[in-house]
Amino acid sequence: MFEPFYRIPQSDRWQHGGTGLGLALVKKLVEYLQGKIEVTSSHGWAMFTVQLPLSL
Repeated sequence: MFEPFYRIPQSDRWQHGGTGLGLALVKKLVEYLQGKIEVTSSHGWAMFTVQLPLSL
């Protein structure tokens, strides 16, 4: 889920939105900030939880 995906070159870019990089970029940023990201799903819904360390 957190890996980038690529589109088939012949597909219509306007038919499906997005670049396929959103969650991959979020995961990299969270890891860079020494945090963690988790996902749970239930009844067709997904919940993303991001935990970041406090900076004192």
